[in-house]
Amino acid sequence: MHDRDSANLFYTLRNYNFKLEILNLSNNRIGDQGVESMIYGITGLQYQTLYCAENGWKPYQSHLKTVQLITNINLSNNQISDSGAKVLASSLSNGNMPNLKKLHLEGNKITDEGEDALINVLKNKINY
Repeated sequence: MHDRDSANLFYTLRNYNFKLEILNLSNNRIGDQGVESMIYGITGLQYQTLYCAENGWKPYQSHLKTVQLITNINLSNNQISDSGAKVLASSLSNGNMPNLKKLHLEGNKITDEGEDALINVLKNKINY
């Protein structure tokens, strides 16, 4: 899976009410754009899309809001760089993934710069 594939996957997740807790996308070719798509897909709060037989199986927006309750994300062995790490750090800093307990990023192209962004966010979260 590469960035375009992940964009399609997370577009689908955003528009349907999947109860996703563990996301394992290790050993793919996901880069920084894929990380952005993932965050959009799992943190976006919007009306879920449902289908109604009364209307000829056409989609409609329900009044039930949905957001994924991800606790574990494995993005190890992909092509994520410092830019993707900073996007993740920003999302964590903004509280967009409040249930996240584990984030695997080993085997990516993240340097000290991206690591520092993530570490600083995690230090601030622990101090609360």
